[in-house]
Amino acid sequence: MKLATKTILFLTTIGAILMIGSIYYLEGPIRASFKSEIIGNLLVISETTEGIYYAFINGLQKRSVEWSADRHIRELAESIADTKATALERKKIAEEFRTYVQEQKIPYTSSVFMADFLDASGVVVASTNPKRIGANELLEEQEGHAHFFSKAIQTTQRGESFARGFVYEHDETPEPMTHVTVRVFSTKKDSQGNFIPLPIVLLVHFLPAKNLQDILSGRFQVDQGALTGRAFSETFTTGKVYLVNKDRRIVVSAGPIPPELKDKQIVSNIIEDCLVHGTEKSEEDVGFSGTKVVTISQCLARDELVLVIQVDSVEAFEFLNNLIQRTYAGGVLVFIFIIGSVLLAIRRPLGSIDSIAKVASRVAMGDFTSRTEVKSKDELGLLARIFNGMLDKLEFSHIQIQKADEKLKEKAIMLARDVEEHKKQEVFLEESKRAQLNLLEDSWKAKERLEAESHR
Repeated sequence: MKLATKTILFLTTIGAILMIGSIYYLEGPIRASFKSEIIGNLLVISETTEGIYYAFINGLQKRSVEWSADRHIRELAESIADTKATALERKKIAEEFRTYVQEQKIPYTSSVFMADFLDASGVVVASTNPKRIGANELLEEQEGHAHFFSKAIQTTQRGESFARGFVYEHDETPEPMTHVTVRVFSTKKDSQGNFIPLPIVLLVHFLPAKNLQDILSGRFQVDQGALTGRAFSETFTTGKVYLVNKDRRIVVSAGPIPPELKDKQIVSNIIEDCLVHGTEKSEEDVGFSGTKVVTISQCLARDELVLVIQVDSVEAFEFLNNLIQRTYAGGVLVFIFIIGSVLLAIRRPLGSIDSIAKVASRVAMGDFTSRTEVKSKDELGLLARIFNGMLDKLEFSHIQIQKADEKLKEKAIMLARDVEEHKKQEVFLEESKRAQLNLLEDSWKAKERLEAESHR
C-alpha cells in the first residue's frame, strides 16, 4: 500500500472520529443544554402569562367590588333583602336593578354579560336577565362548580371577592364565562362603625375570553400604544398559548384555535396531570395537534384551568438543527480541504521518495549510473544527496570491480595459456621419455642378441 493511500486512510479515520465526536457532542450535551434553555425561556413566559391571567381576573374582581360598593346597588340590595318587602315591591326593585345595571354599569364594562342578586339560599332575586329570577345558583355551584357563592355569602370582610374562571353555561351563552361573587354590604353601620353585611351576593357574569385573548396575543398592548407586545408570537410563529378548562376544552387561545381542536375535548397526559394530580410539566412531547412540541403547563388550581404553552420542536430547535447541519457541511468541507492540503503538502516529499525508490530499483537492476534529481534543502534533499553519494561510491566500486575482473580475466587467460604450454611440454617430455626407453630397450635387446651370437 502506497504512503499516499495510507495517509488518506489515516486522515479519513481521524476525520470520521472527529465528525462522530462532534455529532455526539452536538446531539448529546449541546442539544440537552439548548433544550433546557428553551424550556427555561418558555417557563419564564408561562409564569409571566400565569401572572397576566391572575392580574386580569383580579381586574374583574376589582370591577365587581366597585359595583358592590356602588351606593345605589347597596340600597337596592338593602331593599330586596328586607323581609317586610312584598312580592310586588321585590319585583319593582328587581326591575330597577336591571335598569340601573344595564344603563349605568354594563355600558362602561363591555366584558360584563349580566349581573344577579342572590339571596342567602343562592336563589336569584334580581337579574339583568329577568328569566333568571328564581334560578338556584347554589345548586349550580354544587353540581358544576360555576362560582363561589358559598364563600361570598359567608365572608364578613368588605371588598373580598371570589372568581371562578371560564365556565360554560350553554343555556345562557356558548362562550365561556368568568363568575365573580361579592357580598353586598349595607349603607348602614353597626355599633362598631363597620358596614353591616347583607344576605345578598352580587354575581357578575363576565365574557372575558376576547379581552384576555387580545392581551395574551399582544394586540391589547399594541392598541394601547406599546411598541412591542408580540415578542412570543413573532419569535415563535408556531407558538401557542391555551387555557384548558376542567372539561378538557380550550376556552382561550392567544391565536385562533385550530379547527381540529375547537369545541373538542383535549386528550393529553399533560392536562390530566394538572387537573387530576396537580403536576406541572415542562418537556418535549406530542402536542394537541399530533406534532412534536415543547410543552410547558401551569396548573391554575383555583379555577380548575391548565395554562399550556407549546412550540413546535422543529421551530424551537431550528437554530440548533441549522447549526448541526452547518457543522456537518463545514466539517465535510474542512475535511476535504485538509485532505487536499495534506496531499498537496506531501506531494513533493512523496515524489522525492518515489524518485529515490525508482533510482534504487534501477540500481538493483544493475544501472549504477542512475541518480536522484531531488534538489530540495529539507531532510529528503539531504537523504537524496547522501543516497547519490552512496551511489557514486557504489559506482566507483563497481568500476573498480569491473577493472579487477578484467585483469583477473586476462591473468586467467595467460594462466590458461601457460597451463596449455606446460601440458604440451609434459606431453613432449613424456614422448621423449618413451622414445628413450624404447631406444634403451632396443639397445638392450641388440646387446642380448650379440651376446647370444658370440657364444655360438
